[in-house]
Amino acid sequence: MSAVSTKRPTVAVRRKRRVAPPSVRALLASTVQRAAAEQMILVQHVAKSFEAGSGPRRALRDVSFSVTAGEFVFITGKTGAGKTTMLRLLRSDARPDSGRILLGGQDISDLDQKQFRRKVGFVAQDFDVLDRLTVAENIAYPLETLREHPRRIQARVRELLEIFDLTHSKDRLAAANLSGGERQRLAIARAIAHRPDLLLCDEPTGNLDARTTFSVMRMLNRVSMQGTTVLCVTHDEHLAAMMGKRVLVIGDGVIASDTIGLA
Repeated sequence: MSAVSTKRPTVAVRRKRRVAPPSVRALLASTVQRAAAEQMILVQHVAKSFEAGSGPRRALRDVSFSVTAGEFVFITGKTGAGKTTMLRLLRSDARPDSGRILLGGQDISDLDQKQFRRKVGFVAQDFDVLDRLTVAENIAYPLETLREHPRRIQARVRELLEIFDLTHSKDRLAAANLSGGERQRLAIARAIAHRPDLLLCDEPTGNLDARTTFSVMRMLNRVSMQGTTVLCVTHDEHLAAMMGKRVLVIGDGVIASDTIGLA
């Protein structure tokens, strides 16, 4: 009778490869990237001067603030406080003397004009529309400039005519025949037609009565709720406060206060 072997068969054990924990530097880099993605606008220690008759005039001294993606923020202040200069810098119409401005994590000075136009929309006080074109043609124009596909243009135009209550034959009217409130709604529709990340507004209700002002503000709030960051410059501190949004007050070239409105 042969002896039964009691020796256990050897089993190959695969050792798990030990993964080194992420370094502090990697963790910091990841945190910075996430923060940059969440901040649509980051203004850091910006200063700007202009030549005046009596010599250089400091419009902005040391401005720093950030705006989260999808946020609705007002910039207000008295005449000469520096809010228009801040808007010009955000529009890339001028460059800061010092400091930097990031848009979606990118330095605004590194963006070419085509990149900038895709990221930013603008609404002016003086109804920035083309009077010779129809309402629909006005909305389509920026999309045609960016060479969007005709079918996509038609679909977007129909969508915005409905959203901004510009249907009922108004799409076939020349913009010159619209009322003030309708022209400003058209200006907003035109500015967001290409779905910008950021909408800059310069005194968008400055030429409107109280009732129309409220209607335009509702439209801008709706734009913000759909994910577009809205930055609205206005001299009307009461309007900014009553909207219940964040209000940045510029005074003497700096951010004098950063509060939430009353609503």
